[in-house]
Amino acid sequence: MEKFADIHVHSTLKPINSYLSNPDRKNGSLWFQKSPTKRQRNNNITKYTQSDFKTLIQGNVKIAFVSLYPIEQGWFASKSTNFIVDFLAHIATGFPIKRINQIQSPKYNYFNELQKEYNFLINEISTPHEIQCNGETKLFSAKIPQYVEEIESFLKEENTLIVIPTIEGGNNLISGNANNIKNFDLNQTLRNIRVIKDLDFPPFFITIAHHFFNGMTGHAKSLFGKNKFQNLIKNVLLNQLEGISSKINAIGWKVIKSLLSVDEFKYNGIRILIDTKHLNAISRIEYY
Repeated sequence: MEKFADIHVHSTLKPINSYLSNPDRKNGSLWFQKSPTKRQRNNNITKYTQSDFKTLIQGNVKIAFVSLYPIEQGWFASKSTNFIVDFLAHIATGFPIKRINQIQSPKYNYFNELQKEYNFLINEISTPHEIQCNGETKLFSAKIPQYVEEIESFLKEENTLIVIPTIEGGNNLISGNANNIKNFDLNQTLRNIRVIKDLDFPPFFITIAHHFFNGMTGHAKSLFGKNKFQNLIKNVLLNQLEGISSKINAIGWKVIKSLLSVDEFKYNGIRILIDTKHLNAISRIEYY
């Protein structure tokens, strides 16, 4: 049967945010599957799992590029911590209210959250799981290759899902949060890049921009309403306007060159590629 590679999935997104709220929650696992109801299939808000490992395997995915994405505070920036708005955020995202409060906290740290999500991924792939696939129950494993030769070897293993870590959002390299975006510590950020390059399984690429300004480069508008009123609400509650027209600034270029190990960072370890999705047009042309 034909197999697929999916270059961008958020397998960790819902499980990690459930796990960090309560490690005992059954949906705090990459192997937890919740199938959609008929109504949910037609709903823009997905409360079911879409890229858990069980679903990927049953969908004949052989290689999954799993994007690590600690939530940007911009999603909750205009929400206070009162119960009503937290409950509305819970309805919109499906995240536990306790986790929403953690993300809203001034102690929230993007790079720390990235490390937690990476460790969560590594722990979750360590144990094989029984999965019903094509009418049979089989034992499946998820494995992260370190070399091309390992990918070639894993491709020959019928019951192996190949996982390749990536990162979405340059903000996740910062030891800080939305309050530090305009004046984050560049030297600390460069040290953080070395930390992820020295991991056993460093990310293959990083999507340098995302939904909100990260202090390095402009981003593209990605959140739209169905009418002018919905667009107004999105612009008020989910303000993407800050930095949206920016070029790649001097700090952004240093971060990019450090990731790519070029110019003054020529000997900065393994290369991490740059994914240009979410870059605005002017930054994308600059980068090309």
